[in-house]
Amino acid sequence: MKKTNSTGFIFCFFLVVLSFNASAQEYKYDISKYFTPDIVRNSLDFSFDTNNNFSNYKMTTDTTRSLYSTQMNGTITPNFVSYTNTRKRVSILQINGQFNGNYYESGLVNRSNSNKQFQSNDNFGVTYSSHLYNSKNQFLSLGVASNFQALVNNSTSTVNSFIEKQTYNNYLLTIAPTVGVGIGRIESVEDARQAIYILDDLSKKGVLTRQLNEEEIFQFAQQISKVKNKRFLDARLHLIDEITTVDSILASNNLLNKSDARYFTSLYDNWQYGSLFSRKSGQSFEITFTPSYNWNYIKYNPIDATNNGWVNQNNLTGGLSLIYTYEKPVNLNWQHSVLASLNGSTNFNSSLNQYGDPYSYYGSNSNSTLNGFDYKSVNLNGRYTLGFYPSTRTYLNASLIQTLLLSYNKEVNNTSGSWAKSFYANTILNFSAYYYLSQQLRLSLRASLGEYYTSDVSINKNNQINVSFGGTISYSFF
Repeated sequence: MKKTNSTGFIFCFFLVVLSFNASAQEYKYDISKYFTPDIVRNSLDFSFDTNNNFSNYKMTTDTTRSLYSTQMNGTITPNFVSYTNTRKRVSILQINGQFNGNYYESGLVNRSNSNKQFQSNDNFGVTYSSHLYNSKNQFLSLGVASNFQALVNNSTSTVNSFIEKQTYNNYLLTIAPTVGVGIGRIESVEDARQAIYILDDLSKKGVLTRQLNEEEIFQFAQQISKVKNKRFLDARLHLIDEITTVDSILASNNLLNKSDARYFTSLYDNWQYGSLFSRKSGQSFEITFTPSYNWNYIKYNPIDATNNGWVNQNNLTGGLSLIYTYEKPVNLNWQHSVLASLNGSTNFNSSLNQYGDPYSYYGSNSNSTLNGFDYKSVNLNGRYTLGFYPSTRTYLNASLIQTLLLSYNKEVNNTSGSWAKSFYANTILNFSAYYYLSQQLRLSLRASLGEYYTSDVSINKNNQINVSFGGTISYSFF
């Protein structure tokens, strides 16, 4: 009797499971077929950080002295990004900066002895890249990367009313334009994956009246991409508008048989977590030429009791690269990624100081050499990544990275004309795991195994194996 009851229970259980699967079929949509509609997205982030302290105290040694100290600092970090994606053009404009200042002063209250120091480290960068496509996905790529950095350090020391000042200013400028041609296109398909997350979850909860076909899934994903195109200053109002739009799309197509709390909870959860991880599809091959100019100007005072000094350095570089990119979503949860590049570069560096000497740098208590030099290199890089996305909050990947670098350099004033040769190779195996505890809180774990080999003209060789692992908890403030 017990055996009959057990058999009947198991039979009923399988009937329930089969009926559930029949009413909630999983979607098998190929997200690699998806492409993003015409969109323009802008974002502006701005942060300000400061930390100040003031103190006034007395210290007794042989006499009683009143001392003080003051420290103030602040950092301003603006970042603007504009992203445009159409069938004919994909472009990204980024303008960012970081402006940091620090002031420190200490000494006696009567100011007969004091030390003052002001430091600033400011960066301002502009980066632009654009790919112009024809109907056959052949493209012309244009871009420029530029950055200006200014480091200032001024100090003043007063001892018994005798004042001594020191300054050190360092200005760096980099400009690197890029031009290239290629064929192929890489599409962002995480919005299509998010659409499947939503439809799968609603289907399992019995909310949908029917299963969508491939064309309907594609159109639903397109609407998701478009609704994200809107910009709001209030993130809460933005989320409400997005959820309202998606709900309206489902309701207007008569896809809902109920709109209860379970439905909206599922919709909110999949909307907030369904596209946290980037998914790509497609392949491209590109040839690029990137000349660059680097300028470094240093001014310092004093280098001794009577002299000021400066150094002006210039660096010209020309680089040619062949780049192949491959992205393939094998299915909804697995991803193959390949990146291979062959790069060749040559550059020339020269320096000049206030004495008109192109080779020597006279600093305080030093006389070191900064010779101009020629440098040439060939670099081969390869990376394969296998990604696994078991849920909306979890991402795991394993990457195999191989790098080979052969370089030659020669000092300009080297009369022998010989080139110094060096070779560098490394093989790295990386493992990473990411899990979102919430939209703001993310846990990541990583492990790495690497073999590194270097060799130079002096027959010096170094071969080492490194193992590393660690974890990070990240919190994002919106």
